Amino acid sequence: MHRACRDILETTGVRLHEQEAVALLRDVGCCFEDDNLVRIPLDLVEHATMVAPKDVAIYDRNGGPAPRNEPGWIRSFAGC
Repeated sequence: MHRACRDILETTGVRLHEQEAVALLRDVGCCFEDDNLVRIPLDLVEHATMVAPKDVAIYDRNGGPAPRNEPGWIRSFAGC
């Protein structure tokens, strides 16, 4: 799964509709087509994977902590 995602990001690319994300990836040298189709080089994907936090806090719509994504917890995200 990880390898397939890397391949998609590098060869197929993704369309970004958030201008802040477009600007950020342009600033680090990613190539764009059609103003918002970006292909992200494998070395950048790997770097992002290495520096990303290993754990993130998730909150429910009322601001309370949501159940953690760890062994023993089952999470479902509608619409993903």
